Amino acid sequence: MRIHKSIFSSRSDLKQLNTETQNYLINTMEPLLSLGMAYGLEYLAETVREIWRLMFENAAHDSIGACVSDTTNEDVYMRYKQVRDIASNLVELTLREIATRIGNPQSKEISLTVFNPLSTVQNGVVEVECYVPQKEFGILDEQGNEIEYTILEFVDQTEYVLNQGNILDPNKDIFIPNKVYKAKIALQLNDVPSVGYVQYTIDLHRNTLTELIEQKREILENEALQITINDNGSLDILDKKTATTYKNQAILEENGDDGDSFNYSPPRNDLKIQSIEFKPVIKVVNSAILEVATITYEMMVPKDLEERAEGIQSTRLPVTIVVKLAKGQSTIDFEVAIDNRWVDSHRLCALFDAGIASKVSTADQQFGLIQRPVVRRSEMDLWQSDQEKWNEKPLSIETCQSFVTLNDAQKGIAIFPKGVREYEIVGEKYDTIRLTLFRTYGYMGKENLVYRPGRASGESVVKTPNAQCHKQLKFSFSAYYYQGNVNSGEVANSAKIANTRPLVYEYADFLNSRLIFTQSEVQKDLFVSDSLFKTNGHLTLSVIKKAEERPGMIVRLYNGHVDDELDDTIMFEKTITKAELVDLKEETIGALEVYSNTIKVPTQKHTKFVTVYVEF
Repeated sequence: MRIHKSIFSSRSDLKQLNTETQNYLINTMEPLLSLGMAYGLEYLAETVREIWRLMFENAAHDSIGACVSDTTNEDVYMRYKQVRDIASNLVELTLREIATRIGNPQSKEISLTVFNPLSTVQNGVVEVECYVPQKEFGILDEQGNEIEYTILEFVDQTEYVLNQGNILDPNKDIFIPNKVYKAKIALQLNDVPSVGYVQYTIDLHRNTLTELIEQKREILENEALQITINDNGSLDILDKKTATTYKNQAILEENGDDGDSFNYSPPRNDLKIQSIEFKPVIKVVNSAILEVATITYEMMVPKDLEERAEGIQSTRLPVTIVVKLAKGQSTIDFEVAIDNRWVDSHRLCALFDAGIASKVSTADQQFGLIQRPVVRRSEMDLWQSDQEKWNEKPLSIETCQSFVTLNDAQKGIAIFPKGVREYEIVGEKYDTIRLTLFRTYGYMGKENLVYRPGRASGESVVKTPNAQCHKQLKFSFSAYYYQGNVNSGEVANSAKIANTRPLVYEYADFLNSRLIFTQSEVQKDLFVSDSLFKTNGHLTLSVIKKAEERPGMIVRLYNGHVDDELDDTIMFEKTITKAELVDLKEETIGALEVYSNTIKVPTQKHTKFVTVYVEF
């Protein structure tokens, strides 16, 4: 039958919006609104319901597949934009209402409040934009300990920020700087409380800046990994804990796409081109907390399928890969920017060679992990013997929710896609993860594809020029190098962390009116640091949200291991008045025992989940 196995990458720009928006709503908005609710803020349930209604409209069968006309895809994009705008404003308002209520005896002219939506303590480096009056300043935690930061971008915006102000109380003595700079900084975080926050202060008389310095050697290194950038732009990555070197990482592969909005399909005369065929420009900078490499290629590729069939590489495809390695982390962050304005009907993928011959890949699905064969041998044999009996080639192009991994008992690589969530295991030994970044095509439907013989699945006369994505594209993903198997390497929890970055809210009186709307003074009744609850981190967090029909809160956890049985404990900082085990309809299954505001979560088997309802 027609499964449309590669529909996951149709209209890659919209698929990316779907991934980013889902992650933001589930991993950021709902937990932070729940935290605000615990502090007495209104959880705007009807607004949240409207956000999800828009998402569900985009989840209609052909809309989520993107196998529709350009006009319909414009409607899909507009709904994502509405969701993004409404959700981000809800989050910003909640962050501000909490941050301005914090009674901080260390308070200075500017504060940075760091929020952690996860159920475990967060460490690491986070990037944030803020407005500061000078380049060198100190960032201090609640105990006065110094917090290191690195400036990534620094732009003078004095006139823009200060030429319009609105002071509600002219008797209040507020700090007005002489200069204001918009700064993008990398901030070192230390033990940010789970489902909670900590407020840092900016001290203009201290200096915790650690500057980026350009390096002559093309190596990134921290406590866990060493990344060597080869002359051709590929990466050799040493995992220091296993003394394993993974060669030929992050190679980009471009080839033709003769498919349509339903299926990727290679041209009958294809031409594969890899980034390592071109000489890159490489720049490496580092500070005490962050190492960054920028690898720029000027790839030359065929303009269209006609040139590809003739082996002509006439057209520029500029590509920039930014590689970031933060202090102490085993996860590498990648950003790939592509100028796709001049090329038609092609695909770009990223290759990561695990060096592990594999029969199965492991990926996550809803509430658990699934292992799939890297090649469907019996089905492929049948396809080869009699293609007329098949409506579609039985490919092993697969999808995931947040990660795909190859591993043996000692080590593994996991890729965390943050845009298109499509992968295939390739290589002679099936040892390489191929992550789809994007693909482009020109028609809703086409007939007699290599991977889908026979009739067109959609209208073959409907052109979709917007699906060629002739624009600047940018995709993000992460690579995680771990020890042991997928369970001991805690891949599911690591993917959750990679998709749930802390948020930082800056407050200063001089930002009022131009950058943030002016509010009256509020009572400062919150601690400098606080947490709503934490877990042991055995199960993987799925959801923290307000219950649909009751006043309490929903916490959902699932088993992110293969085969293992796992339990967990939820430890609350507030007094619990009711705790229940509920189903997905949030209807009561039974009461849960509470000891010292702690709930023991029932043991969960592979691919099982548990939903807890609590009231305070």
